[in-house]
Amino acid sequence: IYESCEFYLQNFFNLDMANNFMMALMVDDVDSWWTHLESLRLSDTYSGVVLKPPQDYPWGFREVHLIDPAGVCWHIATPIKPRA
Repeated sequence: IYESCEFYLQNFFNLDMANNFMMALMVDDVDSWWTHLESLRLSDTYSGVVLKPPQDYPWGFREVHLIDPAGVCWHIATPIKPRA
């Protein structure tokens, strides 16, 4: 289901869009991503970077939230597996 993806970046700035832009990245194991992101110490290197640890949400995903240096909010997520 998440075999491949791509997105394109361009040199275009629109304040309204920049203030409200989000990206979703679906991964197999959000907790492993969290461990990796935490090890990078991004907020020590890049001003404005904010990380929120994994949390289960009622819409069915376990997510890490990352605000990148451009202010984009990344939702790095894994679907929550139903309990048997």
